[in-house]
Amino acid sequence: MRTRAYWTVAALAALLAACTAHKADEPAAKKKGPPTRLLIHATGTEYKDHTTIIQGTVENPFDETVHGVRYVVTVFRHGGSLQVLDLWQREDLDTTIGAGKSVPMTLNVVSAHLRSRSARFRIEAQPVKLGSKSMPPPKGWKE
Repeated sequence: MRTRAYWTVAALAALLAACTAHKADEPAAKKKGPPTRLLIHATGTEYKDHTTIIQGTVENPFDETVHGVRYVVTVFRHGGSLQVLDLWQREDLDTTIGAGKSVPMTLNVVSAHLRSRSARFRIEAQPVKLGSKSMPPPKGWKE
């Protein structure tokens, strides 16, 4: 019986060695394209009446300075299927972000839906101007 256990352990060790000895070909790394939006890092939320204050930073991944930021906050109901409950947008023309830099962000979002336990939100940010070039507003932007 002791011999059978020895051979079982030996067979398992050989199988394990065979599995780890051959390294599979790694797929080619995807090339990163140019950035398409500003990066948001939300760090906290506070609630005051019907206003949700979202704090964090907005980062410029572009090679040029950003002049002005368009923010869109989409509020979803979390559950089986994502249903849009509310859409909030704001244009901040006073913000300037150097290439590769981050600046503090505070958004005062007026939406009763954000207080719901089942609500989730997504923040998107687009530059108003990139360098000297005016950028189109995000899809669905209401003037």
